[in-house]
Amino acid sequence: MSKSPTSRPAARAPGIRDDGGGYLLYFDAINQAVSKLAAKTVKSHPMAGPPSTLSLDLYSLADVPIGNATPSGCNGEGGGVSPPSTAACVELTAVVVGPGRGRLPSYILDACDAIGVRCRVLCIEANPLALAFLEVRFADDPRVTLVHAVLSADAHAADLPAQCRSFLHECDLSVSELLGTFADNEFMPELLCTIERLFLHERSVRIPASWTVEVVPVSAPRVDTFIREGGRRLDATYVTGLDPSNVVFWGDPQPCWTSMSGDEPPDCGFTTELTFPLHRDSVLPLSSFSATDMVITGMAGYFQATLFENVRIDTRHNSPSFNSHHWEVFYFPFASPVVIATQLRSDSSSVQSDVGSAAMTKSHVRPRELRVQLARKTESVRDFAHPAVMRLWYEWRWWVSSASKNEDGEAAREVTIPSWSNFRGETDSITIQIRSEERNDEQASGRPTTKATSVVCS
Repeated sequence: MSKSPTSRPAARAPGIRDDGGGYLLYFDAINQAVSKLAAKTVKSHPMAGPPSTLSLDLYSLADVPIGNATPSGCNGEGGGVSPPSTAACVELTAVVVGPGRGRLPSYILDACDAIGVRCRVLCIEANPLALAFLEVRFADDPRVTLVHAVLSADAHAADLPAQCRSFLHECDLSVSELLGTFADNEFMPELLCTIERLFLHERSVRIPASWTVEVVPVSAPRVDTFIREGGRRLDATYVTGLDPSNVVFWGDPQPCWTSMSGDEPPDCGFTTELTFPLHRDSVLPLSSFSATDMVITGMAGYFQATLFENVRIDTRHNSPSFNSHHWEVFYFPFASPVVIATQLRSDSSSVQSDVGSAAMTKSHVRPRELRVQLARKTESVRDFAHPAVMRLWYEWRWWVSSASKNEDGEAAREVTIPSWSNFRGETDSITIQIRSEERNDEQASGRPTTKATSVVCS
């Protein structure tokens, strides 16, 4: 993915927390999830005794302040156990996908320590350098198991390192920070589907729980100039910063699709078609930029994600709940920009709207609509001669449609729908490669297992 040097978003509005890269939100979500899981397990623990012994509001561990719980061991004397003692008899099992520098597993360990719950954490990391850092960070903590693996959508238990076997279908909590700039542009649905199938059970908690990707047409002249004058591809996506003071948003972002953690992505990929009205009322008052004629240069992609219950991430600039500067914008350029006259002129001069090969005259057309189609596509290739490969890319196209009749009562001109940008991922795609090689611990069947050795992104 290309990245432009455009400005980062403006300073945060008063009252909206800067999330420090999203990790404070993850911290909140993990603490709430661990507390709720522990509370449910404590209430069902065989040593918990009759309900009256846990009647402190059912000893909702979610309400225990961090640092106030001190474990006192498991004793089971007298037919009942005090809440901390019972909690100390409970063990939570978690899996972290993409632990990076170790903040997410540390949050899990700290949350369990705070309420006196034992835990063990499996960390699956694809980056050898990150794995080496984690080995140093958690060298003295036997609760953490580190493995190097690149998960594929069709991975089996036999393909995993031996250290993973005791965690299969035993994990109460799954945590991943695979949210890309457009939420699912880093194989998150496919990887979490594998985690669901191999490690979780029906009562497991998943962080994030769900996410929705959204797009909005924008007039972003600085980004457009950066791409065009630099000779960059107009059929590729870009991760970029947008300065709202130099961007016009044509309405609110509209949802494209929503995914639940662990749900298997559709075989045909995700697709959507959206309609955005093109008139002056649709321009959001976020910018001092104004002109008689405006050019829609592309689409800005954002996401919302529910980490756990009421803990949410919102990357949309024009949202009152916007709370993250960490994730920038996923930008889809328009090779043929859409020229819009934002004010009707008194004369009948023509203002052309060029969308591919189609053109319409402003003075003869009522307020129009921008139609957008967007698709997320993946493919997997596996054979005996080459590494297993999983590719991901986005395709998009756009056109302008008008009212059924123009101001003179004549039928509006039909617009030819243009071809897809980045069709079949010919220009822009992300690839994960998993090289297959024989290991000493092959299964009794003699079938070589799969060992992850590299991740290649392009």
